[in-house]
Amino acid sequence: IKSWSDIKEEDSQLISSDKLHKLIERVARENTDEIYPFVATMMGIQLSGKYKDRVEGIEGEALEKLILKNLRDLIIIASRIRPLVIIVEDLHWIDQSSLTFLESLYKLTEKHKVTFINVLRPGYENTSEYILKYIELKLPEQNNVIKLHPLSSDEAATLISNLIHKARLPVDIAQMIISKTEGNPFFIEEVIRSFIDDGVLEVKGEEFLVTDLIGQANIPESINEVILSRVDKLDEKTKELLKTASVIGRNFYYKVLEEATDTISELDDRLTFLKDVQLIREDKKKDEIEFLFKHALAQQLTYDSILQDSRAKLHLKIAGSIEKVFADNIHDYYGTLAYHYEKAKRSDKTEYYLIKAGDEALKTAASAEAIQHYEKALELIKGKSLKEQDSKKITEIEERLAYAFFAHGQNRKAVDLFAKVLSSLKLPFIPSNRFRLLLKMIFCLIRLKLRIKMWKGNANINTDQEDNRILKLLLFQAEAIATYSPRDAFFRTTIMVSQFPLKTVVSSDHGIGCLIAISVVFPWTGRLIGYGKMLNSFVWSVMDNQNTLIWLSGKYTNSMFDYFSGQLMPEEDDGKVLQLSMETGQIWAPTIYHAYKGVAYVEMGMKLQAEQMLEKLHQTAEELENSFTWTQYYRLQFTLYLKFGKFDEIIDRSDKVINFIDQTDHRSILLLIHCITSIAYSHTGKIENAKYHEQEAQKLSKALWLKYYISFTLIARSYILLNELELIGGKSPAIVSDLMATSKMLVKTTGKVYCNKAEAYRLRAIAYTLAKNPSKAMQFFNKSIEFAEWYGSKLELSRTYYELGKYLSDSKNKFEKHNGNSADEYLEKAKVLSETCGLQ
Repeated sequence: IKSWSDIKEEDSQLISSDKLHKLIERVARENTDEIYPFVATMMGIQLSGKYKDRVEGIEGEALEKLILKNLRDLIIIASRIRPLVIIVEDLHWIDQSSLTFLESLYKLTEKHKVTFINVLRPGYENTSEYILKYIELKLPEQNNVIKLHPLSSDEAATLISNLIHKARLPVDIAQMIISKTEGNPFFIEEVIRSFIDDGVLEVKGEEFLVTDLIGQANIPESINEVILSRVDKLDEKTKELLKTASVIGRNFYYKVLEEATDTISELDDRLTFLKDVQLIREDKKKDEIEFLFKHALAQQLTYDSILQDSRAKLHLKIAGSIEKVFADNIHDYYGTLAYHYEKAKRSDKTEYYLIKAGDEALKTAASAEAIQHYEKALELIKGKSLKEQDSKKITEIEERLAYAFFAHGQNRKAVDLFAKVLSSLKLPFIPSNRFRLLLKMIFCLIRLKLRIKMWKGNANINTDQEDNRILKLLLFQAEAIATYSPRDAFFRTTIMVSQFPLKTVVSSDHGIGCLIAISVVFPWTGRLIGYGKMLNSFVWSVMDNQNTLIWLSGKYTNSMFDYFSGQLMPEEDDGKVLQLSMETGQIWAPTIYHAYKGVAYVEMGMKLQAEQMLEKLHQTAEELENSFTWTQYYRLQFTLYLKFGKFDEIIDRSDKVINFIDQTDHRSILLLIHCITSIAYSHTGKIENAKYHEQEAQKLSKALWLKYYISFTLIARSYILLNELELIGGKSPAIVSDLMATSKMLVKTTGKVYCNKAEAYRLRAIAYTLAKNPSKAMQFFNKSIEFAEWYGSKLELSRTYYELGKYLSDSKNKFEKHNGNSADEYLEKAKVLSETCGLQ
């Protein structure tokens, strides 16, 4: 839309909220069966048949992501039919879940014919101010802010004239209105309305007549006074009706008002009068007659004028009316009922409906609201005396709250609550002493291995409900804590799971998930690889391959095993993994799978396949809106750039990517990005920049005990030393000594970290060439070649060929050949292999 004049009347339609509700449902049904069930879930529509089956079993964060994805898809489809303008009024009162959705929906304006008109008041820090800053930062080219300033004197005079159909007010009265209202159009309108109420103005048909009472016209000092004076002039029953309506809220249903004001006669006539004097207006919502105060201030001031005791009684009566009127769809009003019972000081009912509201919010993927309801319920229960507190109920709410935090991405809070709930279930104590913890861990691993060896394949068909509940808690806790403390995730999960009979664990999807989570830690840490492979093989032998979630978990586990401790192989299930992740809203498993298959393809020199993995990560990150997936996307992107020599691209993007990841809990990926950036700076001769990023990586490595990450810091350090030597012509015994020590530590660290092993051997060989030890150099060149050939790392193999060919070309070197190949033959091998991989 270039300008408003481009919109023809027949091409546009202003749709009220109830019509929009029906339109969304119709468009979703007509366009795809995939969109409808998730949009319907968001809208609180009860599903049945195939639509109910589609969302069955999807919960928490996965449900939120799929609702958001399908809502975006719906808007994109609608915008293809005709350009779409979405007007959101009173955005300063938006709830947190809707705010999260809008952040994502705004991005559609970049590529689709969608315009959002956000009507809001500035000054609300968590809503309107947040939205303004978000759009300005993220979508500056799409952003256009129109600030509404007070009317000028001439504009105010024109408004007054228009409101009274050009009837003439005395100049002094008009000037007084302009002066007191200070350009506030709502204030001006209310003053004119008060003149009509007082008889200063008479309305005859379409004409306004100024009466003799104009001389007695009173103009209040503030908008509050003028509204209250208008309310005070109502007769007692109409005033009582308006006050009852104000207790319901700015919006109120006719049926609820009728039920709550059973003592007030002539209800329809009084509502018509309130509409005529423009204190309220009428609308329709879900086939129900709904009214709303014309301005929120009118509702608030009317409400504030009611005495405290009267308010409590009215809230109690309204809550009862809602329960009676909407008994058939009471789930839509749990939050409203909690509010009214709280105001009525009925803590028992408030507590009940807060929990119900939290449950309903989680069902419709409104985790932010679920958190608010559960936290309020806990506060209410814990505010009672110790004798009255129900510890079992507190634990149940804390469990729900943990899942809500997890769905909302607040992993640390989720972990604390998961741990608290699990501790209340009399599970084994996790020792705080490191030595005792290690002993306990060893004992649990031995016990688990013995049980697997004795396994006869007689799993229970149905896991005990309480056992399944605990295993689910353990699995979600492991996923939440792994983002910032993998060691804790591993220790806690292993110790807890080992307490269950193996039959119980493998009979539960959540138990299988826990075993998968445990098995993958071994290759990741470079410790007890054989144990991890044994556990992984066992899981594949007992798991249900028809279960999508379990299958996805198994695939990501295999991708990590291959990369860390196996041979690199192409994969046939790449497309299937993405498809299933989009169907189920799963993020963790497909993200890990695509990231590790991607870096494996990079090692194999399969650039096209690596780029396809990168694109799949991008699609998952964008459609399911997940920071973890974005971090893995950047990790693969930077690895691809590094291995294919695109150092300038790394340097150009590093600050932005580091700032993004720094705002998340993904410290391990931040370490990798710092290391890759350091190596890029080393290769471009900017040693000081390289040292800075290597030092930042070192700081992060202190909290990460995994050899995989430590090996990257050592590689970064090695390249700094190599390039320092190059800059000074290779004559520095101190730097050579440092390189020897660093490369020695690197080789030791990569003993079970296969992905960096060929490079570690090559760097060690180069260190020996500089230390004038040709025999050792040839030995480690040979190790690098043999391992790269076995592992399948074509890129590292080509680089080792190149370095070995270069070394053999040196006239000062006593060796002319290695394994029967001359310098020229190794250089030719490097050339052919590099070009096969798309490198110069």
